[in-house]
Amino acid sequence: MVNGFAAIKRGAISASLRRKLHQNPIRSWYESANFHGYYLLTTHTMPVVTTKTSDIKERLSYAFVAMVAARAGCQVLTPAVDRNGVDLWISPVEGSLTARILIQLKATVRLARIDDGRALSFPLDRRTYDLLRRPATCPVLLVVLDLPNDPDDWLEVDSDAAIMRRAAYWVDMRGAPDVGTKSVAVRISPDSLFDHHAILDLLERTDFASRGGS
Repeated sequence: MVNGFAAIKRGAISASLRRKLHQNPIRSWYESANFHGYYLLTTHTMPVVTTKTSDIKERLSYAFVAMVAARAGCQVLTPAVDRNGVDLWISPVEGSLTARILIQLKATVRLARIDDGRALSFPLDRRTYDLLRRPATCPVLLVVLDLPNDPDDWLEVDSDAAIMRRAAYWVDMRGAPDVGTKSVAVRISPDSLFDHHAILDLLERTDFASRGGS
C-alpha cells in the first residue's frame, strides 16, 4: 500500500472477497480505477475535511479582506492576541507609517435589509460593540461579508474568473452611542462597500489627521 492506495492484480480478487470488502462496516473499500491491469483500492474511515460552515465563512471573510487590501497596495496583519475586538489591521505595504485601519470582521448569510433597503443591520454582542466604539486615532471598522444562502454560490473559480459572492460593507464604530442591551443592531449604509477605493480613502484621511491636518 502506497499513500493509502493498494494495487491488486486484476483477477486476484474473487467475487465473494469483493463483496466482503464493500460490505465491511469499519472500512469502506471501493474500486476507484481499473488501470494497467490493476484494481486500485483505497480506504476511508472519515471525511478528509470536516471544517464547520461557520469556519469556512470566517476564512472566506479574511481572504476577501486580503484580496481587497492587496488591490489597494496594502498588507493585512493579524494580532497575536485579540483582546481589543480587533481581528486584523490594514496598512500600506509602502508609504505612510501612521496610516492604518483596524477591523472587526464578520461573515453572514443573514444580513438584514431594513427601512425599505435604505440600511443594513447586523447584530453585534455588547462586549465587542463597546470595544469598537472607544475613541481611537484611526478608523475602527466593523466589516460584514454578505454571503449567499447556498454555499455553492460563495466562490466559483474557472479559467476565466474567480468570483466571490456577494460583497462586504463597513461602518466606522468610533463614537457609537452607549446602549444597555446585550446585543446591538448595528446600522450600516448599503453604499459603504468595502472595496479598495474605501481603503485608500480611509488611509488618506487617517494620514492627514495624523499630521495635524497639514
